[in-house]
Amino acid sequence: MYRIAVTLLPIFFAINTLIAQQLFFKNYQIKDGLLSNYIYYVFQDSRGYIWVSSDVGVSRFDGQTFTNYNTAHGMPDNEVFSIYEDQVGRLWFATLTGKPCFFYNDSIYSENNLPFLKKCDAKGMIVNIFEMGNGQIAYCSTFKVIIIDLVKQQATELPTNEGVLTAWKNQDGSVGGASRMFGHFTHHGFKNEMPFPKLVQPTRAIPLGDTVLISTGRLLYLCNRKKQSLSQLELPIDKSNEIIFLRKTRKQLWCGTRNGVYLLDFPSCKVRRYFLSGRSVSSVMEDREGGLWFSTFEEGLFYVPSPKIQHFTTQDGLLFNRITCLSKDTHDQLWIGSESSAFSIYDGNTIRSRQIFRENVKNKNIRNIRHFTDGTTLIIGKAATLYLRNGVEKYLCHRSSDVMIDQQGDYWIALTGLYHLDQTELPKVLVTPAVLNKNGLDSLYSSVRRSRLPGIRVERIAFDEDKRKWLATPNGLYMFVDKEPEKLVLPYGTKDLEYDPGTRTLWVLTESKGLFAIRRVKLLTALISPINGGE
Repeated sequence: MYRIAVTLLPIFFAINTLIAQQLFFKNYQIKDGLLSNYIYYVFQDSRGYIWVSSDVGVSRFDGQTFTNYNTAHGMPDNEVFSIYEDQVGRLWFATLTGKPCFFYNDSIYSENNLPFLKKCDAKGMIVNIFEMGNGQIAYCSTFKVIIIDLVKQQATELPTNEGVLTAWKNQDGSVGGASRMFGHFTHHGFKNEMPFPKLVQPTRAIPLGDTVLISTGRLLYLCNRKKQSLSQLELPIDKSNEIIFLRKTRKQLWCGTRNGVYLLDFPSCKVRRYFLSGRSVSSVMEDREGGLWFSTFEEGLFYVPSPKIQHFTTQDGLLFNRITCLSKDTHDQLWIGSESSAFSIYDGNTIRSRQIFRENVKNKNIRNIRHFTDGTTLIIGKAATLYLRNGVEKYLCHRSSDVMIDQQGDYWIALTGLYHLDQTELPKVLVTPAVLNKNGLDSLYSSVRRSRLPGIRVERIAFDEDKRKWLATPNGLYMFVDKEPEKLVLPYGTKDLEYDPGTRTLWVLTESKGLFAIRRVKLLTALISPINGGE
């Protein structure tokens, strides 16, 4: 089943960002397992799977892989324009030929294995599928509407004397439609209600109570059945463009066009967002987690985890695109660590970036950025650590993967072991830029000091109120107090730690066993384990 794991954890796991103009897109195409790059529709079913319909069949996405279905699996036709799920959980496919087909309990059903469906052939391209109030399915083609009752094994035909470009379910339960006229279907044929402007393909319709919103070409019309009135909405779409998809969500309207997709306020039609310029967007779907899925002609499927996710690159002010760590300071500024001893600060409007060392530090990444209550900020790197406080800038000339300052002001440094620097030793390794420039990094690297865990790489350090020191290492989670021997608390390789003083809980991120919580040295139940089949 398609799932996205949402982790509500401290800053080292997730950071809430602001709305941005530049979005992150994931593009799925044939090379990723899709049947085709020419996609008509994207849909999420009640079980969470993402379904994609195309010119050569349908694909089901579980978050990692695509499973494909076509005529080889029993479908009557490979070209599927849209997908509809009924209240029972059947997925109905809108086919080119009008032959009904649905997916249920991991099987394809068509006239090949369900003979009753032979009576339900709409004999034309399906323009819409929807469920009637009594559980019957309306299969609407360009020539007729077939009402399918699977329980009673009955098929009822609602004919029309002229072609139908779009159809929908009215508020009173009747089946509405539009071609050269606006009206509804009856057992005796199509009943005209009011004249309608000339419609051109593709045409979409959305019923809104007694009003129906209909697109044709680049135009939108509101048709009121009771008042028999017709009004045109002004759209900010170029005359050479064309609407190929409509979806209304709350007070907003998605318009997929031959040149990108618009998110409009409704009914003012003011543009809120614009996506995928230059691409033909055939459908838009918002999944349960708030992610957006766009199907396109010729370029496959695009996925945006959330339109509120911000995407920074070197074009926005970063020095490098490879990001290694994140943190937030007390002013809600975002600090971004990256490769080659570079870091950036984002204040909500602009990005300021700098490189700590420009020479002889290739591949020396920033490993962590810590902010302390006394105003000290440490930008911790494999080459050295930049110390910032009250406008003073110094360098801790010690290779580090993490640095913590205890209540006495002593420094604890993690790397190939755990190193303790007493305050009296700090002047030897905490130097000004002038001293660094004069002597160079190599001459200032401190001699190796006593290590509590000799030969074991320490990734992260955390302290609690009881003066316990917690160490994340590839061999497990260790804890010690003062001069007591270290104790192995978790025998799993540990990548990251975060201590929450409010709940007195230590969050522990392991390499392979998920997330653990420890409170007052007592291990709580593992909260998160690796998800199979999810993303």
